[in-house]
Amino acid sequence: MRILVVPIVRQGWHARRRWLSGAMVLAIVVSAAGWGLSGGALGDEKAARAGGAGVEAKGRAVGYLRDVRPILAQHCFQCHGPDEATRKGKIRLDLKDEALARRSGKPAIAPGDLKGSLAWERINADDEDERMPPKGKAEPLTPGQVATLRSWIEQGARWEDHWSFQPPRKPPIPAVTDKRWVRDPLDAFVLSRLEREHLKPEAEASREAWLRRVSFDLNGLPPTPAELDAFLKDRRADAYETQVDRLLKSPRYGERQAQEWLDLARYADTSGYQLDIHREIWKWREWVVNACNANMPFDRFAVEQLAGDLLPNATLAQKVATGFNRNHPTNSEAGEEEDEYRSAYVIDRVNTTATAFMGLTLACAQCHDHKYDPFTQRDYYSFYAFFNNIKERDNDFVLPRSTMPVPSPDQAPRLADLKARINALKSRLERDDSLMDRAQREWERAALARLGPPVEWTTPPLAGLLSRGGSQLKPLPDGSILSTGPAPVKDTYDIMVLPGKKRITAMRLEVLPDDSMSQKALGRASDGRFVLSAIEIRNTTVSESQEPPLVYIARAEADINQKPREDFIPFDMIPGPIESAIVVEPVGSPGSGGGSFGWSIIDDERKRPHEAIFLPLEPLETNEASVLRVSLHQASPMKFKSLIGRFRITYTQDDRIRERMLPAQPKLWSSIGPFPAPDVASAYKTAFEPEKDINDEPLDLKKSYTKVVLPPPNQPGAAKPASDKKPVKKETPPPDKGTGEAKKDARPAGEGQVAKDKDAKPAKPGPEAKKDAKPEAKPEAAKTEAKEPARSAPAKPRPEKITWAEQRVWRDGAPAQLGGANVAYYLTRKVVSTRPRTATVQIAGPAGFRMWINGELAQTSAPPPPAASARGAAGPAVAPKAAKAGDDKDEPPLPEIDDETLDGMKGRGRGMPEKSFRIGLRQG
Repeated sequence: MRILVVPIVRQGWHARRRWLSGAMVLAIVVSAAGWGLSGGALGDEKAARAGGAGVEAKGRAVGYLRDVRPILAQHCFQCHGPDEATRKGKIRLDLKDEALARRSGKPAIAPGDLKGSLAWERINADDEDERMPPKGKAEPLTPGQVATLRSWIEQGARWEDHWSFQPPRKPPIPAVTDKRWVRDPLDAFVLSRLEREHLKPEAEASREAWLRRVSFDLNGLPPTPAELDAFLKDRRADAYETQVDRLLKSPRYGERQAQEWLDLARYADTSGYQLDIHREIWKWREWVVNACNANMPFDRFAVEQLAGDLLPNATLAQKVATGFNRNHPTNSEAGEEEDEYRSAYVIDRVNTTATAFMGLTLACAQCHDHKYDPFTQRDYYSFYAFFNNIKERDNDFVLPRSTMPVPSPDQAPRLADLKARINALKSRLERDDSLMDRAQREWERAALARLGPPVEWTTPPLAGLLSRGGSQLKPLPDGSILSTGPAPVKDTYDIMVLPGKKRITAMRLEVLPDDSMSQKALGRASDGRFVLSAIEIRNTTVSESQEPPLVYIARAEADINQKPREDFIPFDMIPGPIESAIVVEPVGSPGSGGGSFGWSIIDDERKRPHEAIFLPLEPLETNEASVLRVSLHQASPMKFKSLIGRFRITYTQDDRIRERMLPAQPKLWSSIGPFPAPDVASAYKTAFEPEKDINDEPLDLKKSYTKVVLPPPNQPGAAKPASDKKPVKKETPPPDKGTGEAKKDARPAGEGQVAKDKDAKPAKPGPEAKKDAKPEAKPEAAKTEAKEPARSAPAKPRPEKITWAEQRVWRDGAPAQLGGANVAYYLTRKVVSTRPRTATVQIAGPAGFRMWINGELAQTSAPPPPAASARGAAGPAVAPKAAKAGDDKDEPPLPEIDDETLDGMKGRGRGMPEKSFRIGLRQG
């Protein structure tokens, strides 16, 4: 439906049509109703104010909306209206069907039959207790009001819906007395009303006043002096139309017309709640302005804003139009309840859509049936259901951001070109390649032949089930376990099984979809998700009285490894790898590991079965008294139920799975250190005591060593900075032969950290640190102080003994960090390989290291030279200042500090160069 906009200005209006929508729709229809579009809905206000006296005497029909409904609303609706809580006698007079329904032999209103109308009978009852309205409930009816109701019933009690629920119809042009005043059909409606009120039209506005009014109406701005002068000089017959055309073509026209709509659509550049931070949604405002300037039909204007993204082959502009639904206030409070505010956003959309597009106060029906309009609370929530199918969370602790990028006009061609090239490359990749297909089939046959028959998995008998959070675990005939009953937000499942006398090489956890779960998925959350925060496996016996240690998991793999969505937004569903659920210490203890986000699966994969395999460091040897306890911790910090719905635990005794999944037989890393040094170069060049023990025999991991104690600076035996190009100690070359197990990595570690050696005293601030300090004494006083006896040297600290330590927290494929400043560590690990293969070692950080394999030096990396100073590249990093009067000559310059971080195995430091190399391992 299109609504013709007619500015209320009186002078030379032309026939050009321009369409508006939304806020102006209601205003224009209301104005039109006063001119007779509603079939006399407003009627004679004077008669209504007089209580309807003499209505029938004038010989015109009584109108329901104009004459009858005001009487019923004032005197009857309190007891017989829309409010069910106060309704009496189950009689309702505000709805036609209810009023005409027959009750107790008579309807409340019988069209054309006064005696058959219960309402008329009660209005004229002689008994005050029977007469309506009851005394004390409402004012009694006046004689004029009684006469109006009588005429209405006798005339057939014709019911009318509110004019806003009636389809528009073209009324006849009314007859007027002063026909010369009428220049347009609309003028006849205006003049007819004026003549009925015995009023005369105002005199014609001056040209200056007319142009000012029409400029404000169409553009929201006054005319410029040049525009006004041009109009005053234009004496053509179409001068007025020319000005209107000029204003309609101006880009300011769309801005002026969009103003009302933006207010109704609650547009804002900020979020509205709490911090009221900035939001990026001005592209939708731009769309509204452009729609008004393009004279977009109202049906398109409505559809594209409510569901533009659902249109077939929706354009970017149509998707931007749906920003109408995203203008609601969004809460960024950390403690908000997600479901509460998601519902608040839906309610906001319901109320805004009803007000903007329908002109209705539908919000009244959120808590009860509408008091005036024919809407029930059920109607409200039926409308609510249209918007209640979006899973969203409008909360970003930094800045709420748009989820749909919109390129600028300059970026759009480049983006289109990139998309075309990507599609062309995809089509080439997806084409059949006979050579590649043949090679793929040959590779698959060779792989299957090498892998052999499938691994056989066994489901052990259950010894017990326990839920720590309140879930009810139910065993099923296929060996799986179903979580039922109450679903807490967090829970831990303890499963005890009796494996018997076995040699278990690997264990498997299967997560299975079930029809009892939401969306028939894997988890008990409303969207079918689950999060396995940590898994603990313990091998105990029925007679064990203490908590057994955890089974060390050397490797874990899942059949699916997902990545976060490309359009990821904060608090979106994030897939998690199975490795993050592995712990090395009991959950809750320091260094236990097991990320709180753990193993999780997103999207449609939640509706398919999946599995994860766990390989212990050594095969588990069990007997008839053994009990394996598997604890599945589900402690996600998110505010949803993150529990696994159905699962199964199995094991295998097949050694092939370890041979295929483990690159070599795993042993734990051992480390010793730190061995402090005055600077990076010294740490790299010094051969500390453990390094001297590298030989053909196995390294003695039970041997202890004396930790190096650095003497205070400027004391006898103190090492000089490496920047002086004088090594602290002559480099000890590695021996030609050594043990077959040792790998040594000596270098400073711990970016931003300082070695905390209790045996080493911190250096005092040097001259460079005191360059801004004022002398505290005169030169003569300084000479006198220099002749004083030196202070007694501090007592020499006792050397500390350190030993090798087994590092349970270091895992293949995970970062292993060493911290400290200018220190060296020694790391060793024994690797036993069942066949020749290669291994990859990755070390992040620019500090130096040396590595031995079987006692032979395999890799070296010297630390970078110190940074050049003002003296040049060969000079020290910090040039010492000349001594001044008052300076402490005993204070040396600050030693060179170069803090780095050693990330062993696969770890890498942020912004640090990574050294990655492959080493060969022979069988044995």
